[in-house]
Amino acid sequence: MKVFVTGATGFIGRALSERLIDEGHAVKALARESASISSLEHLDLEIVPGDIRDADVVEKAMDGCEHVYHLAAATSWSRTRPEYAAVNVEGTRNVARAAWKAGVRRLVYASTVGVYGSLTSPPIDESTPPRPDSRYRETKLAGEEVVLSWQRKERLPVVIARLATT
Repeated sequence: MKVFVTGATGFIGRALSERLIDEGHAVKALARESASISSLEHLDLEIVPGDIRDADVVEKAMDGCEHVYHLAAATSWSRTRPEYAAVNVEGTRNVARAAWKAGVRRLVYASTVGVYGSLTSPPIDESTPPRPDSRYRETKLAGEEVVLSWQRKERLPVVIARLATT
């Protein structure tokens, strides 16, 4: 199966790409030219230079892919709200639109457990209301809303994973 990965130069994206390749999938990785592309050079995958903020690049790169793993995100705490929104919301909109146009079988969106805010009384589950308390967390929740809107309006098959670290 042909799989498209955004954020493949990141910790999770690189590990996911390696796993997909090990399982026999053909992987296309969208990577910004400023990213650590050298970390992917030993892998048997196709690196497509580009940025999720460029809708045309995303659409062309995703063509022919069956599954999409969208892990790219603006994460630096020093970013402004517009910088976070450009990547985590509008970039996600570009990925979802391209996935719909490409007719992918599944879009997996990597969000964050941080959409729940600073947790004071775990455990939590899907019924716990989101209370994002930072620009990053707010825009990741907004990214979830973007992919869910494509699911509702266009029947795009999506999975949202609220990832956490310990």
